[in-house]
Amino acid sequence: MTNERRPGGPRRPQWVRRTVMLGIAVLFNGCAALASHFWNGQSWSTVLWLATSLSLVVTAVMETKERRRSRPQGD
Repeated sequence: MTNERRPGGPRRPQWVRRTVMLGIAVLFNGCAALASHFWNGQSWSTVLWLATSLSLVVTAVMETKERRRSRPQGD
């Protein structure tokens, strides 16, 4: 008798994983932007642009790594 399930548990839908990745990126980069505002005295508009751009870049990198990992390995 073989186990048909993939190791690592059930797969979540794609939009759930993307939303969670974006939420994590916004949380960490938002904290970094707040620290930049309070410690360096940068304006709020600069801080919001920083947090937004960093969140999008981090999410794109994580998505690219996920796609490369799930791609079938061929010769």
